Amino acid sequence: MLDQNAFRETLHLVQEVAAALDHPMSREEVLYYFRDMELDEEQKELVYGFVCQPAGKKAPARENSTAHFQMYMQEVSGISRLDQEQEQQLYQRLLAGDGDVIEAISRQWLSRIVTMAREYQSDRFCLDDLVQEGNMGLLMALHEYLGQRDTRELEKRLVEAVMDALEAFVGAESGCSQQEETILAKVSLLHEAKKFLMDQSGEEPTLQELADYTRLSLQEINDIMELMEKARRPS
Repeated sequence: MLDQNAFRETLHLVQEVAAALDHPMSREEVLYYFRDMELDEEQKELVYGFVCQPAGKKAPARENSTAHFQMYMQEVSGISRLDQEQEQQLYQRLLAGDGDVIEAISRQWLSRIVTMAREYQSDRFCLDDLVQEGNMGLLMALHEYLGQRDTRELEKRLVEAVMDALEAFVGAESGCSQQEETILAKVSLLHEAKKFLMDQSGEEPTLQELADYTRLSLQEINDIMELMEKARRPS
């Protein structure tokens, strides 16, 4: 029996992948995402036709699709999804204090965060920014629950953390306060990521390692590092 929620989530994901790529997706590329679903030939054709319909019939193109976001969507397209039992095993390891699973869990959530961020997308808020906010909310929550053995319904709490991050971003009263809150959140995330990666390897993480872990672009990390350095300098 076809899981309707999984089907809709996958369909939205493939739409975003197709929008981010600079070339049309082939039938094989589109259907690859549905390989674990029991679709008949008619359903496959409908799916492919829906994703790759002529440009004139498509919804308006997403604005502000950066190169960083295109790379993000390409990364999402290459991730093998775990089943529910495998995901629960990762959650149990996190609650037991195994920080090595944080990256694996965050990778499993990449497509889910895109789907959640779409609900908040508007002319004012582009999907790229919303996805970043959702990822930051998830990572901060994963660090918060690391080693918290008595935490129940972890998946529900992670969903709430992502939603809270998205709503905080969208609900900010003004552009200035929103920008300040976003920068503070990113500084906090970088601080936590740097500390965690140093604990894991015993060495100062590179900018690329920080970018891979936090899902922030190298340019953003450089900009934040410069702001932090300026803040340390005596006035």
